Amino acid sequence: MVATTALREFTEKYPPVAISYLEAMSGDLSLQMHTFPAISLTEGASKFTEYMTGYAEYKRENTDQELSNDKLLEHTHNYVRGDLFEEVKLPYSSAATFVSDYLSHLVDLEKLTEVTQGNLIEADMSAESVGLVVEMVDDYVTYLVESMVPVIDKLLLASGYTSAKRLAEAQPRKKKQEYYL
Repeated sequence: MVATTALREFTEKYPPVAISYLEAMSGDLSLQMHTFPAISLTEGASKFTEYMTGYAEYKRENTDQELSNDKLLEHTHNYVRGDLFEEVKLPYSSAATFVSDYLSHLVDLEKLTEVTQGNLIEADMSAESVGLVVEMVDDYVTYLVESMVPVIDKLLLASGYTSAKRLAEAQPRKKKQEYYL
């Protein structure tokens, strides 16, 4: 699943030290009034959860009217990239919470997928309908990661982590000793 892959990639790209920089920045009193551009993660997550619950209900209630999987995927794609996530301004004091909510949401997506698939299996839906859940969630997670990575990178830049990392990686050049005789 893409959500598991996104979690693994997050832990590979952002070590615990990076998160500690975000936590330190969140507690910095000089940044309390400043904001950063982000996406409405909580609202978008709840809307998508409702969407997936609605999909399962629709499939159970309308077994005689089958929409093609391509149309459902296209609708999901348009819904996710449409107005699911609004751009918002969040205070820097909530930066660590914002990233934590993102990680929690990725874990919740795994559970949502399992529950939705379980509901469809209990209703004796076709294997294509059950498999479509994974494709819909994967499309959502792909867009979510595309939206979140630039925000997290900018937060780490603002926190000083990126500069500290670059300074630590820079190796001092040794000067050649030249002797003049």
